[in-house]
Amino acid sequence: MARSSKAPDDAKAGFDIGSTSTRACVECPSRELCIEVENKNISKASSHKHDPGDYTSTGYPFDDDNEDVYLGEKTDPDRLAISLKYAFYVLSDVSDDVMSQYALIKPLRKRMNEEGFRKRLRRGLVDLFSKIWKQIEKLCKLERLRITTISLSIPAQWMESSGKFTEVYEDIMREVIGAGSRDMEICFVTETEALAHYLLRDHLEELRRHGHRGEHSAFLFLDFGGHNMNGCIFNVVYGEDHEASFYRVGEAFGAGGGSEQWSYDVSELCIERTENLTGRRMTAEKKQELVDKFDRFKDSLGPGFEDEKPFEFEGTIVSPEEIRLLFEKAHDKILKLAKRHIATLSKFKITDNTVVVAGGRAKHAGIKQRLREMCLKKGLPAPVFVNVDLCVRYDSVKIAKGAAYSASTKISIDDFLRQGAAFGIQRKAVGTGPGSGKNKYWEDTAEVLFSKDKKDALDLNFATGCDEFKIICDPFFGRTGSSQLFYDRCYDILYIGKLKRGGSRITMSLEKRGGKDFAVLKSEWAHVRTKGMKE
Repeated sequence: MARSSKAPDDAKAGFDIGSTSTRACVECPSRELCIEVENKNISKASSHKHDPGDYTSTGYPFDDDNEDVYLGEKTDPDRLAISLKYAFYVLSDVSDDVMSQYALIKPLRKRMNEEGFRKRLRRGLVDLFSKIWKQIEKLCKLERLRITTISLSIPAQWMESSGKFTEVYEDIMREVIGAGSRDMEICFVTETEALAHYLLRDHLEELRRHGHRGEHSAFLFLDFGGHNMNGCIFNVVYGEDHEASFYRVGEAFGAGGGSEQWSYDVSELCIERTENLTGRRMTAEKKQELVDKFDRFKDSLGPGFEDEKPFEFEGTIVSPEEIRLLFEKAHDKILKLAKRHIATLSKFKITDNTVVVAGGRAKHAGIKQRLREMCLKKGLPAPVFVNVDLCVRYDSVKIAKGAAYSASTKISIDDFLRQGAAFGIQRKAVGTGPGSGKNKYWEDTAEVLFSKDKKDALDLNFATGCDEFKIICDPFFGRTGSSQLFYDRCYDILYIGKLKRGGSRITMSLEKRGGKDFAVLKSEWAHVRTKGMKE
């Protein structure tokens, strides 16, 4: 049979590297097609650690140059293993402060300045992604698809860090793909934003059954992964045709900590006691056996159970009290971060608000109990737990899918304004009287600066010289019928800083330069010449 001469359809590939396993998918918007990239070689040895179809993230970088770093689904009990996701912290040259957040990186930190060791870490990552890319190439040939965009999910901390995470990651992916990567766009999205894109696109109706009845909803997404927790807030707006649009409010956030640190700390305590008892060093095989055993049982250990149990490994016992203490140490920072953002969501007064929790560690009874208590205390409904309350097929690949989905949404500035977007100026009022220095807060509303119906200047006659200002945007302001922007329907565009005391006139305009659209801000003060603030 003659092959079709039709050109391949454009598609996007989404990747999600986790500390335990790595997932990928291919999405073709024109066909409304999304295909999971499955690992056909899953082994019994690793099947208890991650879902069938995933690619293990485990590598063996601690040996000499002649040994393979990435073994795929094979395991080598005689060699020390570690997640290759942690290699990014070494290769990206992050600060000691960032490194210190992740206990599991300690074995890598000891050798981070060895050039040969760094090369092995990189080789392990290249081999991992090459294995997945070969499967994607086969899939594209079969389905007549052409990858034009690659979307990579990363922790929020990788965006915020002073390290070179995105540069290193992109460079590795271009090496994997080869010459064909020159025509590909590579973009990044935080893991929780990817989660939000997936759930709001494929499971919105299920989420709405948990109390959302109005035209405007807000969701706080929390993803409890193995070595960190990430989160973000998304607004959902429903049009007259009940079609939903959604967008992020504020920045994505995250912190290190979680169940893998808990496993590490319990294992280190066990190893120390066993070695002191026997007078012998524990072998790499025994260390891995210890970690594997704790990982199998840890969902039934620690807080959240009426009868807390000890953990035992070959005669060495860790008491329930010690297990609880190490649980608190490993989860303290991420639970405090979740608590702070649950409090933020509770202040959104004009929306239905829901906390949505995902991630393998969200299954733990102690984590669930804490999150329920946090929501109850702030007057929010109980969280929606993705693994229990939603019917998600191929649960482990949801973030890879969301990464691909997030790369699909692009809109011109003209269409953005036509759909009702408006920009405004929000003020952080700073008291000027005695003892008022700590009285700083962003106001709940903002004056409209620019929209399709308003293009004239905005006069600000109340600047104190201490107040701070920023540009915010409500992408669906036209549907509100209001004359002002509300903070909990907006996201930040540009931090302006302080304005001179007295009157200021701010204008925003659109200009075309070199075929591209630019938003231009200008400010003018009385008796002061016009000054371009930001472009």
